[in-house]
Amino acid sequence: MANELDHIYIFEDSNDYTRKVIFFKENINPSPEQIDNDFAIIRELAANDAFFLLIDLTVANPPSMAARKALKRNFNSFDNQLMKVFIFTGKNKFMNIAAKFVMSSAGLGDSLIFTLKEEAIKAIPKKKMT
Repeated sequence: MANELDHIYIFEDSNDYTRKVIFFKENINPSPEQIDNDFAIIRELAANDAFFLLIDLTVANPPSMAARKALKRNFNSFDNQLMKVFIFTGKNKFMNIAAKFVMSSAGLGDSLIFTLKEEAIKAIPKKKMT
């Protein structure tokens, strides 16, 4: 299921979807340096292909101002490669608000935010079976 990292990897059923799906579980209190490192790994996994990003924020705290700036900078670095972001937050309503704020400030206002992982996965566009 996971590659050498347990918090960033190509989703196991990625071939079932219209684009590669990269799973990312955010740290509890990410620093700007950690965010930069994580996004470098995401860029490597994407390998210049278009992709969907599935983000787990269930244990993360709302990011600091410096972390929000790093997130915005890194999200903006993808240009048209990042097709859509699917986020799940658990029952943390405050994190829902923080995620919407960060995504909208990064120009990703059409990101989808869910409570449950299963809901987020179900929303990712699948290939049509013939």
